[in-house]
Amino acid sequence: MTKPTIGTFWVGPRLRDFEHLCIRTWLAQGHPVKFFSYEPVDNVPDGVELRDAQEVFDRARLFEEAPELAKKPFTQANLFRLAMLMKGEGVWCDSDLALVRPLPEFKDILVGREKNGRLCNAIIWLPSDHPLMPTVIEAFLSRSMPPWTYAKPWWKRIWKSALGVPFTLHDYPKHQWGRHPIEYFVKNEGLTDQVKDYKAFYYPVIYDDYLFKPNPYQHIIDDPAVSGLHCFYKRTPDYESAGEGSFVGWLKDKYGFS
Repeated sequence: MTKPTIGTFWVGPRLRDFEHLCIRTWLAQGHPVKFFSYEPVDNVPDGVELRDAQEVFDRARLFEEAPELAKKPFTQANLFRLAMLMKGEGVWCDSDLALVRPLPEFKDILVGREKNGRLCNAIIWLPSDHPLMPTVIEAFLSRSMPPWTYAKPWWKRIWKSALGVPFTLHDYPKHQWGRHPIEYFVKNEGLTDQVKDYKAFYYPVIYDDYLFKPNPYQHIIDDPAVSGLHCFYKRTPDYESAGEGSFVGWLKDKYGFS
């Protein structure tokens, strides 16, 4: 049985070693991988299909026409992943998510919960014709206030308008184009029962340096509910020093890193 293709996106001249390692785990689990970028990127693992990001989302829309996004790479990634899903290019996966087994089966949506119960779009799939993607992208391009917008930006826009001050991208909350619309659509379409439990990708050990230090981790690997670990904590010095007895040290040994 063919496993789903995974797609990801990178901005910068070189893929960091930790993300390189994570992508190697996708390949090791048998998933074809598409790596999107606007410019050539060094340190991409062998076996990855290199793709021009321009085919998915016009670079000018993320950079030249929205200079406020220069310091908001998470917003750039939020928009790109939706455009990639709309093109039917595969399952989106953040490049800092290591797989310990193949992706779990999914039907209408693939998305998981963090330990706080909130949805996280570090890994996500929806059918290419789903209305979420074009709705969010159009709302971003038009700088509108879609139905998933929280109360605070609504009031801020009214207040700024009264003062004659422009309402900009900086005034939207961090997750305006990411988690918020996904939570809105999942709730309104009755897809809550298809959301993966937090253990699937967001085990509690990912929020600090636990995985980089000598700590028990075999119980995590052996748990069939765990497909991968999305590492919020990933400082380069910790990656470089991670060795015997640590989960990351195990990954480095398993996939050819010293």
